[in-house]
Amino acid sequence: MPRPAPGLPAQKAQGRCSKVKPTVRPRSLAALMLVLALLAALAVACGQRKTDHNEDKKANLGAWGRALSAIAVADEGGDPSWFGGQRKADAEAVLAQLSADWAVTDRASLIRSMNFYLRSGDREEYLYDSDVLARLQQLPEEEREQQLAGLSEEGALHYELVAYCAERWNGRGLLAWDMAQYAQLAQLGYLARLLSHEEAQAAIEPAAAIVRQYFTGWEEVCQNILDGYALHSLSSPEQSDGAYQRWAAAYSALLEAEDPKAPLFDDGLFEADLLPLEGLSSSDFMK
Repeated sequence: MPRPAPGLPAQKAQGRCSKVKPTVRPRSLAALMLVLALLAALAVACGQRKTDHNEDKKANLGAWGRALSAIAVADEGGDPSWFGGQRKADAEAVLAQLSADWAVTDRASLIRSMNFYLRSGDREEYLYDSDVLARLQQLPEEEREQQLAGLSEEGALHYELVAYCAERWNGRGLLAWDMAQYAQLAQLGYLARLLSHEEAQAAIEPAAAIVRQYFTGWEEVCQNILDGYALHSLSSPEQSDGAYQRWAAAYSALLEAEDPKAPLFDDGLFEADLLPLEGLSSSDFMK
């Protein structure tokens, strides 16, 4: 299934934080305290602007969504630190991309596509094919070779990658990949105005719950996403270049750019409880 790649519009810097000097010298202790309080408030506001991720500050679902979709967003030239991946987006253009790449044309079809990745996704076909390979391994070698000899070059690569994922992940193969697809759809749905900002964040909860149940940290999750993309794009990790290597390079760049004070791939999320949005659950609209 092709990947959507809406561009990231150029932006002008706005609202720069600067030091404010009082134009009038304080004549009393009360006036001095007032000036200091105003300067402190300005410093806090500037800090919030720098660390704003376009998400509910009392919940952590936005952080889960951003990390899950980060590699895809970075590969498309977006901003993984911003929930939605684009600070300014053309809703009609995003909807057109959703229609072309995912057959999503409205809210109902968006929710159907998201539920597909949540409930079965690409991992369903992978699990079926890995079972086929397991049964082939039980055949006599000559018969097994005859079965595999009938595959096309593309089919042979497909089953090679299925075997690679099965050896590495067994039943967890493509699980994080599917949750990453789900998280990206939720955010694109928000950009296309098919989901509200709050709904897009709330929608992340079931995907985050699955990921934290089956994985231990972001390094493991991201490798599962990369291996899922290898199978999806028929791009072997052993190739010197190709789609897999492009995504792997995007992931490496994200790691190098990590802010230790506000990491994108925060393993603390796996230790903390899921913090949903107040008064809104994915079950309210994901049906």
